[in-house]
Amino acid sequence: MKKSQCTIIVPNHVQQDEYIVYNTRTQALMSVPGELKNAIEALPSLDAFTEHGDVLDQLYKNGIIVKDDAEDAQLLRDYLQQLETRSDIMSFEVTVLTTFQCNFACAYCFEQGSKDNTRMTAETVRDLFVWLKNETILHNYEHIHITFYGGEPLLNTEPLFALSRMLHEWTKKHGITFTFGMITNGYCIDPAAIDAWVPLGLSELRITIDGDQASHDTRRPLIGGGPSFATIIKNMKAIIDKPVKVSISGNYDRDNVEAIGGAKRQRGQSREENKGAHHVK
Repeated sequence: MKKSQCTIIVPNHVQQDEYIVYNTRTQALMSVPGELKNAIEALPSLDAFTEHGDVLDQLYKNGIIVKDDAEDAQLLRDYLQQLETRSDIMSFEVTVLTTFQCNFACAYCFEQGSKDNTRMTAETVRDLFVWLKNETILHNYEHIHITFYGGEPLLNTEPLFALSRMLHEWTKKHGITFTFGMITNGYCIDPAAIDAWVPLGLSELRITIDGDQASHDTRRPLIGGGPSFATIIKNMKAIIDKPVKVSISGNYDRDNVEAIGGAKRQRGQSREENKGAHHVK
């Protein structure tokens, strides 16, 4: 066994001697104690797993560890091949980071080392637009979808406005459809901005909420401290009637799993009744 080349391990900046383990291929993310982190990094030796043998299978199933370099390389090739041969290949989907800056200090953030005030410039927006046009023409894509990400994309909205406006105008002239969405913490949502973006192609927002108010505010506080839950809920209510799909995602572990959706409600409802728990509209 060995740590996958796709696995990233960074300190948990909230819990002392805890680490965030993240795999970029499987998207698996977990918090582990320092001794387990050391055991993962000590592979292929299994000596350090004497007290953690029960988690080896879980780490393997989530892609955190692999059998050997050959398996790791093959899994990555299979994943990339799957992306190339998917049925929606006529759609060009691109993730764009408008900034590394973020206004949250999430307990499990694995981007702490890259958080700074770097922001996408107007020159980069123009270069990106040219690249998107060229790739669309080269591969004869029928649809372009941009997902704006960060950091927190709403801390640098100028590139979002500029790029979406240019793509909206260009695709309209060439019979290509264009939509965009964003992954946001929801704290800076502005209803007026949503109204301006919808005609340009805004179709969806994905907002992260980690359970009830107490759980969320503990795990996703503002930088410098302070709650975020109430403001996010207020912002979501302000845009609930707008023609934009809003999805809720969440991160959970043994400490907040019962706060996701409410423990009593989960016990009292069937699986069928709970299916829409993370979908707003």
